[in-house]
Amino acid sequence: MTHAISYQAIRKEINFSIESTIFVLTWAVVSSFLLFFMFTNPNFGAGRFAITCTAFVAYSSLWFLSTRQDSELFSHSLRAKLFLLQFFVILGIYFLVPWTFSAIFMIMWVAILPYFVSTKTAFILSPIWSVPLWLIYTYYWDQSYAFVTAVLYWTFSLFALVMVNTAKREKETREKAEQINRELVSTQHLLSQATQQAERVRIARNIHDLLGHHLTALTINLQVASRKTDRVNSALENDELTEVRAAIEQSHSLATLLLSDVREAVSDIRDKSKIDLKAALLALTENLPNLKIDLNIDEELNIDNVGLADGIIKTIQECITNTMKHGQADKMEIKLQQEANSLSINVKDNGKATPETQVKLGNGLLGIRERIEAFAGSVEFMAENGFTTHITLPLVTDYNKIEQGRLTHE
Repeated sequence: MTHAISYQAIRKEINFSIESTIFVLTWAVVSSFLLFFMFTNPNFGAGRFAITCTAFVAYSSLWFLSTRQDSELFSHSLRAKLFLLQFFVILGIYFLVPWTFSAIFMIMWVAILPYFVSTKTAFILSPIWSVPLWLIYTYYWDQSYAFVTAVLYWTFSLFALVMVNTAKREKETREKAEQINRELVSTQHLLSQATQQAERVRIARNIHDLLGHHLTALTINLQVASRKTDRVNSALENDELTEVRAAIEQSHSLATLLLSDVREAVSDIRDKSKIDLKAALLALTENLPNLKIDLNIDEELNIDNVGLADGIIKTIQECITNTMKHGQADKMEIKLQQEANSLSINVKDNGKATPETQVKLGNGLLGIRERIEAFAGSVEFMAENGFTTHITLPLVTDYNKIEQGRLTHE
């Protein structure tokens, strides 16, 4: 099943559009004033004017490229290089125009700095983007008030840095809370199904043990009664004997039929006690920010072990978490397919992993492997046009015996 874009994802896209619009508006206003002052100033020729226009366009282009989230074309390292290049373009603008409010470009650059370095590192590096403003406008443009301007813009940049970092942390906290909520809803689905399963099994066991046993005893007694009629004395008339035999045989047939219906009902109740993984996984994969999940579950999949279902859900959750933290992917396919007496799970994203990427088993991947091996399964991790996790699990009844055997072997 392919999910539509979630509300959170749409909201995030709208926020990004608003941020881009504000950037374009600020960039256009600052650039327009600088170009207007240059155009009206006879000290600046057409060549310098054209170079300045080019620098402004380069600055805006680098801003959009460094803030893109396209994992296939713009990796984090590439965006970091474009972001650094943008800094040098701003320094070039300082040399092209003599008006210090061009430092607004630097404030806009600082606003996306928390996405590349930590806040502590940014505070330590803050003089690097503030001192050039003072030096260039003091010694190149010979402006006596450049130091005061540099200090003011330095404080503005720190304020922007703190505000953006606060917004970034709030966003991360909100996403983490949403993730926990998805896990809780998924667990709630699983617990609800486990309770229903236990109740069905209890009812089926009671029907089988009580009603089934009594019907079996009744059938046996009717068989005995039918045989005894064959040895009854001749005191009974033939017609009466025939009626007795017919009644006994009819009662035996009804008891046998009722016993068969009871067994069928018990089997049906047990068959319907399987865990509905689809509902739990849908709750887990809904409303993921910037990650569209294609969920395909075999309609014939039959899992009646709560522990196994919980292990599958936690494994898939770990795969999703790894993709969102490290994969830089926007699409993921989750496929569960039953093959004979085994279950095949394939989780693949379209992240940055390539055949040259070395798969390192960190805590997340090791946790997946340990969880799958606890159910006598196997797992394989592959990096090829994205990251793939392939899992094979045997569909057996008693997983406790498997776990005990594995621990004994170890």
